[in-house]
Amino acid sequence: MLNYTEAELLDELKDNLRQAAEECDKIAIHPFRGFVYDSMRKRLKIIEKLCNQVGKYRDGDCRWFPIGLSMNAVHNKAGDWLRNTQSKESRDKAIPLFQKLADNLRKLHFQVVELQFKATGRIGPILPKVLEGPHRQNRPVQVKLPSGLLIPEGVRYNAPGE
Repeated sequence: MLNYTEAELLDELKDNLRQAAEECDKIAIHPFRGFVYDSMRKRLKIIEKLCNQVGKYRDGDCRWFPIGLSMNAVHNKAGDWLRNTQSKESRDKAIPLFQKLADNLRKLHFQVVELQFKATGRIGPILPKVLEGPHRQNRPVQVKLPSGLLIPEGVRYNAPGE
């Protein structure tokens, strides 16, 4: 992935999203297809890496990084759904979950297309919003001396020559 252009990265990303959604549909029909799940798992990992590459390629566009992080969470949850399909009831629950995952991957495909061509209205990196600092209930514990030096309470001040 070192010498890819942005268009190639995004085409690869969209293609992997589409194929991962198709594999989720196959798993929903028959949840005991290990080779299909393995292929889907590898695609989710590729999608995660591609999102990171696109975010870095676009000068730190942080809108791509949460997509990659969510692919790791999807992989963990999908694995739990398959590992818990020994009984008929759990198998019946896994089928709609994988169908919903396929729908969500298709929606993500459209979001990727939107992010690809949507104008940002900014120049430079797109960084996440800065969170506010912690709220203080009481005043800071400090003593201001005439020199402007701040010394915390409880620390003894020795003037020069004492």
